[in-house]
Amino acid sequence: MDPHIGVFDRAIFASAIDFPTVGVVTTEGKVAEARSLVAKGAQQLDVGVQLGYLRSGMYDEFRDDLRQIVEASGVPVKPLLELPLLTPEEREIAVELAIEAGVSYIKNASGGHIETATPASVEYLVERSHGRVPVKASGGITNYSQAVALLDAGAVLLGTSSGIAIVTATDAVADGY
Repeated sequence: MDPHIGVFDRAIFASAIDFPTVGVVTTEGKVAEARSLVAKGAQQLDVGVQLGYLRSGMYDEFRDDLRQIVEASGVPVKPLLELPLLTPEEREIAVELAIEAGVSYIKNASGGHIETATPASVEYLVERSHGRVPVKASGGITNYSQAVALLDAGAVLLGTSSGIAIVTATDAVADGY
């Protein structure tokens, strides 16, 4: 019997919006992209946030951008909060606004070019979310021990391009694949 039969029955297909250049697509563009991706089978969406809104104090606009994507897509939405680029106050506000927008998860960063995911970042998000939404860790996750540390810190999802190395408990090759 083919060992691959049934694998896709358990797989969850996700896609990203406003990525890898985060915060440059309009709300209308993200809504259109969300609808298109869901129509093509995406079951979850990772979404770049409008850091300019947040850093300019345009909190309603920041929240409403995410809310419109949540409402238009009808699937779990995970905002890429880009924690290392924010002040401590902006981090607090970003978490609260994202949760108010109705997201299904919160995520530390878009990838390793912003932050290598750390247990401290995950713990921060877990503490600030107060159990309202789970946490996805992303960025430079390349090996089993790092993955376990992030899960132990409270992450329930991991974003990585080193899945084979992680599940086989081997180190990823130098380029991360």
